[in-house]
Amino acid sequence: MRVPKITQQNVRFLLPAKIAQTVAMIARAENISIEKALMEFYRSQTYANLEREASKYWWFSPAQLFQDYQWDKEDEIASGGAK
Repeated sequence: MRVPKITQQNVRFLLPAKIAQTVAMIARAENISIEKALMEFYRSQTYANLEREASKYWWFSPAQLFQDYQWDKEDEIASGGAK
């Protein structure tokens, strides 16, 4: 069986399950609703990287995406501002 090449046009098919699991981790860690966690994730640099095929973030597990999200959030706080 031939596996299709991942491109910018089809990478979006890989994302829903990863996003759902990552958002659940954010909601638990930050004690916020799934809806709020989803909106925060969509505004994050991690999500921006995830939706860009060239970044290869689609290879990351939900746990890796969550860790990257946490690091980005820490960097944002350290720099003193919201993105």
